Amino acid sequence: MSTNTMNPYWKSVIFFTKVSISCFFIQWLLDNYFDLNHWKPISYPFFHWLANFFFYYGCGYITLRLKDSSYLTSYKILNAPNVTQQVMNFDCLSIIKGELIFLLMCYGYGFFIEYSSHSPNLIFNLAWFYLCVISADFTFYVIHYTLHKKFYWIHKKHHEYIDLNGFVAEYKSLLEALVITTSDILPFLIFGTSINQLIAWIIVGVLYNVEGHSSMKLFYIIDNFHHKHHTHFNVNYGIAQYLDHIFGTM
Repeated sequence: MSTNTMNPYWKSVIFFTKVSISCFFIQWLLDNYFDLNHWKPISYPFFHWLANFFFYYGCGYITLRLKDSSYLTSYKILNAPNVTQQVMNFDCLSIIKGELIFLLMCYGYGFFIEYSSHSPNLIFNLAWFYLCVISADFTFYVIHYTLHKKFYWIHKKHHEYIDLNGFVAEYKSLLEALVITTSDILPFLIFGTSINQLIAWIIVGVLYNVEGHSSMKLFYIIDNFHHKHHTHFNVNYGIAQYLDHIFGTM
Protein backbone atom coordinates (compact mmCIF):
# COMPACT_ATOMS: atom_id res chain seq x y z
CA MET A 1 0.00 0.00 0.00
CA SER A 2 1.31 3.44 -0.95
CA THR A 3 1.85 5.85 1.92
CA ASN A 4 -0.16 8.41 -0.06
CA THR A 5 -3.29 6.24 0.11
CA MET A 6 -2.77 4.84 3.63
CA ASN A 7 -5.23 6.25 6.15
CA PRO A 8 -3.96 8.43 9.04
CA TYR A 9 -4.74 5.80 11.66
CA TRP A 10 -2.49 3.18 10.06
CA LYS A 11 0.25 5.77 9.59
CA SER A 12 -0.02 6.62 13.28
CA VAL A 13 0.12 2.96 14.33
CA ILE A 14 3.21 2.42 12.17
CA PHE A 15 4.89 5.49 13.65
CA PHE A 16 4.06 4.52 17.25
CA THR A 17 5.34 1.00 16.62
CA LYS A 18 8.62 2.19 15.10
CA VAL A 19 9.23 4.54 18.03
CA SER A 20 8.35 1.91 20.65
CA ILE A 21 10.54 -0.80 19.13
CA SER A 22 13.43 1.66 18.67
CA CYS A 23 13.24 2.70 22.33
CA PHE A 24 12.97 -0.93 23.40
CA PHE A 25 16.06 -1.88 21.37
CA ILE A 26 18.18 1.06 22.55
CA GLN A 27 17.28 0.37 26.16
CA TRP A 28 18.21 -3.29 25.67
CA LEU A 29 21.62 -2.17 24.35
CA LEU A 30 22.11 0.12 27.33
CA ASP A 31 21.00 -2.53 29.83
CA ASN A 32 23.34 -5.14 28.41
CA TYR A 33 26.38 -3.22 27.16
CA PHE A 34 26.40 0.37 28.45
CA ASP A 35 24.46 0.21 31.71
CA LEU A 36 24.23 3.72 33.14
CA ASN A 37 22.76 2.42 36.41
CA HIS A 38 26.33 1.87 37.61
CA TRP A 39 26.86 5.63 37.73
CA LYS A 40 25.76 7.82 40.61
CA PRO A 41 22.31 9.47 40.20
CA ILE A 42 23.89 12.94 40.27
CA SER A 43 25.30 12.15 36.82
CA TYR A 44 21.94 11.14 35.29
CA PRO A 45 20.90 14.67 34.23
CA PHE A 46 24.27 15.03 32.51
CA PHE A 47 23.57 11.86 30.49
CA HIS A 48 20.14 13.31 29.62
CA TRP A 49 21.81 16.45 28.27
CA LEU A 50 24.62 14.53 26.55
CA ALA A 51 22.26 12.18 24.69
CA ASN A 52 20.23 15.13 23.43
CA PHE A 53 23.35 17.10 22.45
CA PHE A 54 25.13 14.26 20.65
CA PHE A 55 22.17 12.97 18.66
CA TYR A 56 20.73 16.40 17.83
CA TYR A 57 23.92 17.82 16.36
CA GLY A 58 25.11 14.50 14.95
CA CYS A 59 21.86 13.59 13.24
CA GLY A 60 21.20 17.19 12.25
CA TYR A 61 24.51 17.28 10.40
CA ILE A 62 23.97 13.86 8.79
CA THR A 63 20.48 14.71 7.52
CA LEU A 64 21.79 18.03 6.18
CA ARG A 65 24.39 16.17 4.13
CA LEU A 66 21.83 13.59 2.99
CA LYS A 67 19.48 16.37 1.91
CA ASP A 68 22.22 17.69 -0.39
CA SER A 69 22.93 14.25 -1.87
CA SER A 70 21.87 13.64 -5.47
CA TYR A 71 21.59 9.89 -4.78
CA LEU A 72 18.67 10.14 -2.36
CA THR A 73 16.14 12.06 -4.43
CA SER A 74 13.35 9.55 -3.75
CA TYR A 75 13.74 10.13 0.01
CA LYS A 76 13.45 13.92 -0.18
CA ILE A 77 10.34 15.94 0.60
CA LEU A 78 10.08 18.67 -2.00
CA ASN A 79 9.25 22.22 -0.94
CA ALA A 80 6.18 24.01 -2.21
CA PRO A 81 6.97 26.33 -5.17
CA ASN A 82 6.67 29.46 -3.01
CA VAL A 83 9.32 28.32 -0.49
CA THR A 84 12.69 29.98 -0.96
CA GLN A 85 15.97 28.50 0.21
CA GLN A 86 17.07 29.55 3.69
CA VAL A 87 20.52 29.17 5.21
CA MET A 88 20.68 28.52 8.93
CA ASN A 89 23.19 30.68 10.75
CA PHE A 90 25.05 29.11 13.66
CA ASP A 91 26.23 31.40 16.44
CA CYS A 92 28.68 29.58 18.72
CA LEU A 93 27.97 31.83 21.68
CA SER A 94 24.21 31.27 21.37
CA ILE A 95 24.74 27.50 21.06
CA ILE A 96 26.88 27.39 24.21
CA LYS A 97 24.37 29.54 26.09
CA GLY A 98 21.47 27.36 24.95
CA GLU A 99 23.22 24.13 25.89
CA LEU A 100 24.13 25.43 29.35
CA ILE A 101 20.50 26.41 29.92
CA PHE A 102 19.32 22.98 28.77
CA LEU A 103 21.85 21.29 31.06
CA LEU A 104 20.39 23.26 33.98
CA MET A 105 16.90 22.18 32.85
CA CYS A 106 18.02 18.54 32.89
CA TYR A 107 19.27 18.91 36.45
CA GLY A 108 15.97 20.56 37.34
CA TYR A 109 14.07 17.57 35.97
CA GLY A 110 16.46 15.32 37.87
CA PHE A 111 15.08 16.62 41.16
CA PHE A 112 11.59 15.40 40.23
CA ILE A 113 12.31 12.07 38.52
CA GLU A 114 12.33 9.05 40.82
CA TYR A 115 14.98 6.76 39.37
CA SER A 116 14.93 3.00 39.91
CA SER A 117 18.19 1.06 39.95
CA HIS A 118 17.02 -1.59 37.49
CA SER A 119 14.98 -1.77 34.29
CA PRO A 120 11.55 -3.46 34.12
CA ASN A 121 11.02 -6.66 32.12
CA LEU A 122 11.09 -6.55 28.33
CA ILE A 123 7.35 -6.87 27.67
CA PHE A 124 6.56 -4.11 30.16
CA ASN A 125 9.17 -1.88 28.52
CA LEU A 126 7.66 -2.25 25.06
CA ALA A 127 4.16 -1.47 26.36
CA TRP A 128 5.51 1.44 28.42
CA PHE A 129 7.20 3.06 25.42
CA TYR A 130 4.05 2.60 23.34
CA LEU A 131 2.01 4.41 25.99
CA CYS A 132 4.69 7.11 26.28
CA VAL A 133 4.66 7.96 22.58
CA ILE A 134 0.85 8.06 22.52
CA SER A 135 0.94 10.37 25.55
CA ALA A 136 3.62 12.55 23.93
CA ASP A 137 1.57 12.82 20.75
CA PHE A 138 -1.59 13.83 22.63
CA THR A 139 0.12 16.44 24.83
CA PHE A 140 2.06 17.82 21.86
CA TYR A 141 -1.11 18.19 19.80
CA VAL A 142 -2.89 20.10 22.58
CA ILE A 143 0.10 22.33 23.37
CA HIS A 144 1.03 22.91 19.72
CA TYR A 145 -2.54 23.83 18.76
CA THR A 146 -2.81 26.17 21.77
CA LEU A 147 0.50 27.84 20.92
CA HIS A 148 -0.73 28.57 17.39
CA LYS A 149 -4.14 29.85 18.46
CA LYS A 150 -3.46 31.66 21.75
CA PHE A 151 0.26 32.02 22.45
CA TYR A 152 1.93 32.26 19.07
CA TRP A 153 4.53 34.69 20.43
CA ILE A 154 6.02 31.71 22.30
CA HIS A 155 6.11 29.55 19.17
CA LYS A 156 6.97 32.20 16.58
CA LYS A 157 10.73 31.57 16.60
CA HIS A 158 10.28 27.94 15.52
CA HIS A 159 8.45 29.07 12.37
CA GLU A 160 11.16 31.44 11.16
CA TYR A 161 12.36 28.60 8.90
CA ILE A 162 10.05 27.31 6.18
CA ASP A 163 12.86 25.71 4.18
CA LEU A 164 13.46 22.92 6.67
CA ASN A 165 16.56 21.10 7.83
CA GLY A 166 17.15 18.85 10.83
CA PHE A 167 18.51 21.64 13.02
CA VAL A 168 15.14 23.44 12.92
CA ALA A 169 13.84 20.71 15.26
CA GLU A 170 15.19 22.44 18.36
CA TYR A 171 15.20 26.00 17.06
CA LYS A 172 12.67 27.47 19.48
CA SER A 173 12.25 29.94 22.31
CA LEU A 174 13.39 29.04 25.82
CA LEU A 175 9.81 29.03 27.12
CA GLU A 176 8.65 26.72 24.33
CA ALA A 177 11.62 24.41 24.95
CA LEU A 178 10.66 24.20 28.63
CA VAL A 179 6.99 23.47 27.90
CA ILE A 180 7.62 20.91 25.14
CA THR A 181 10.44 19.11 26.94
CA THR A 182 8.36 18.82 30.10
CA SER A 183 5.40 17.38 28.18
CA ASP A 184 7.69 14.91 26.38
CA ILE A 185 9.00 13.39 29.61
CA LEU A 186 5.79 13.81 31.64
CA PRO A 187 5.20 10.05 32.13
CA PHE A 188 8.74 9.71 33.48
CA LEU A 189 8.23 12.65 35.84
CA ILE A 190 4.99 11.14 37.16
CA PHE A 191 5.83 7.44 37.35
CA GLY A 192 9.62 7.38 37.59
CA THR A 193 12.02 5.46 35.38
CA SER A 194 15.41 3.86 35.07
CA ILE A 195 18.14 6.03 33.56
CA ASN A 196 18.54 3.60 30.64
CA GLN A 197 14.83 3.84 29.90
CA LEU A 198 14.90 7.64 29.95
CA ILE A 199 17.99 7.88 27.73
CA ALA A 200 16.44 5.49 25.19
CA TRP A 201 13.38 7.75 25.08
CA ILE A 202 15.49 10.89 24.70
CA ILE A 203 17.56 9.42 21.85
CA VAL A 204 14.58 8.21 19.83
CA GLY A 205 12.70 11.46 20.44
CA VAL A 206 15.61 13.42 19.00
CA LEU A 207 15.88 11.03 16.04
CA TYR A 208 12.27 11.37 14.90
CA ASN A 209 12.16 15.10 15.67
CA VAL A 210 15.28 15.80 13.61
CA GLU A 211 14.07 13.59 10.76
CA GLY A 212 10.64 15.25 10.89
CA HIS A 213 12.27 18.63 10.18
CA SER A 214 14.94 17.39 7.76
CA SER A 215 12.91 17.37 4.52
CA MET A 216 13.77 13.65 4.32
CA LYS A 217 11.76 10.42 4.64
CA LEU A 218 14.27 7.96 6.07
CA PHE A 219 12.65 5.77 8.74
CA TYR A 220 10.20 7.37 11.17
CA ILE A 221 8.80 9.82 8.63
CA ILE A 222 6.81 8.38 5.73
CA ASP A 223 5.27 11.49 4.13
CA ASN A 224 5.26 15.30 4.22
CA PHE A 225 2.91 15.60 7.23
CA HIS A 226 4.99 17.90 9.48
CA HIS A 227 6.75 19.50 6.52
CA LYS A 228 3.32 20.69 5.39
CA HIS A 229 2.74 22.22 8.83
CA HIS A 230 5.72 24.52 8.26
CA THR A 231 4.72 25.46 4.71
CA HIS A 232 0.95 25.78 5.30
CA PHE A 233 1.12 26.80 8.98
CA ASN A 234 -2.38 26.11 10.40
CA VAL A 235 -2.57 22.36 9.75
CA ASN A 236 -1.01 19.14 11.09
CA TYR A 237 -0.41 19.93 14.76
CA GLY A 238 0.29 16.40 16.00
CA ILE A 239 3.39 14.22 15.89
CA ALA A 240 1.40 11.36 14.38
CA GLN A 241 -1.66 12.00 12.21
CA TYR A 242 -4.77 10.50 13.78
CA LEU A 243 -5.59 13.42 16.12
CA ASP A 244 -5.47 15.91 13.25
CA HIS A 245 -7.76 13.59 11.30
CA ILE A 246 -10.20 13.34 14.23
CA PHE A 247 -10.30 17.09 14.90
CA GLY A 248 -10.26 18.20 11.27
CA THR A 249 -6.91 20.00 11.34
CA MET A 250 -5.21 18.13 8.49
